[in-house]
Amino acid sequence: MTIHNYDSSKWIDDLKRQLDTIIKNLFSLGFKFKNSDGPWLAPSSNLFDQIKIIESEVGKLPKVLTDLYLNLGSIDLRGTHPDWLGDDYPDPLVFLPIEDAILDMSYWLEDIDEYGIEKVGSFELPISMDDYHKEDVSGGPCYSIQLPTEQVDPILNHIWYETTLTGYFEKSLQWAGFCGLSREKTHTWPIGDIIKK
Repeated sequence: MTIHNYDSSKWIDDLKRQLDTIIKNLFSLGFKFKNSDGPWLAPSSNLFDQIKIIESEVGKLPKVLTDLYLNLGSIDLRGTHPDWLGDDYPDPLVFLPIEDAILDMSYWLEDIDEYGIEKVGSFELPISMDDYHKEDVSGGPCYSIQLPTEQVDPILNHIWYETTLTGYFEKSLQWAGFCGLSREKTHTWPIGDIIKK
């Protein structure tokens, strides 16, 4: 889905409410999150400076992306539950912190210095590791968006279904934060209990 009239405040508020419900329910159901710091980390204290660093090299970021960085921070729903079976790659929702984007950009700039922009290509800002790497299995490149872009809701690259940045979040929320479950019809994950308000 492409957002043609992006209402940042409404979309972000709805997203945060749904994520808050899902995370609270996962905790109450005994889900063990992988990240010891928790599944939802606040935005960086110097976020505006970090955004400027990226924009100085690749141009203005899409508003939806800056809104996610500013209002969401980062999300990591990786984890396990001993009784939930049926999918080895549930593709939990992950939204990487902006520090990961800056680090990847530094490698990209080094490659440009060595090989030239024609060989290296444009920068792909990492949004999430792929579904295999989320389970510590060697996989493909990160789900990413290509920059610069004039797309209001940029296409997400390297993901196993066609989607945009907002579409990635929406499909994940439809599946209680684990969109990979849509590929497995016999899983035992209690989707209804996870999304229950």
